[in-house]
Amino acid sequence: MKKSLPISDILTKYGSFLAVVFCIGGIFPILSYSYQLNIPFWFTFKYLGSVIAIVVIAYTLRVFKTRGAIRALSFFIDKTLKSGVLCLMTTGYVLVINANVGTQTETCFDGKVIDKKIDRQSGLTSTFIIELDKGNSTSKLIVSKKEFDRYVKGDSYKSCWNEGLLGLLHK
Repeated sequence: MKKSLPISDILTKYGSFLAVVFCIGGIFPILSYSYQLNIPFWFTFKYLGSVIAIVVIAYTLRVFKTRGAIRALSFFIDKTLKSGVLCLMTTGYVLVINANVGTQTETCFDGKVIDKKIDRQSGLTSTFIIELDKGNSTSKLIVSKKEFDRYVKGDSYKSCWNEGLLGLLHK
């Protein structure tokens, strides 16, 4: 009979591989959905990040008591950076949950296109952004290349998006 591995042994042995798979899996939804600029990322950092921050601070205080200030500072910086990456990569999963769980309500955007830009922050992908003037406010939307090419500055934009379970707009 084969002995089962405790979770700590599994994470020690396969943790790096699982982290890479998690990060790669989180990228695809970010690239495949249209959404309001940065809103899903702020949502993830707000709700997941605050929970992680509490845990990191609690463990940092524990490290401070047992190992001293320098080790606690090192621990805090290490875990804060890793937590940031975790939150960033979790945004893709948040988008999937938002779009596929619960009821979806339709929300329509209409306004005048006041700006268009292509953000090429990485060599592999481009982000297409349309900014709308909706009278009393503006909205920045990340859209597909096809939708981006359809409009020029000054055009009237009208498109309906879905509001998902978590209140995030997507298409």
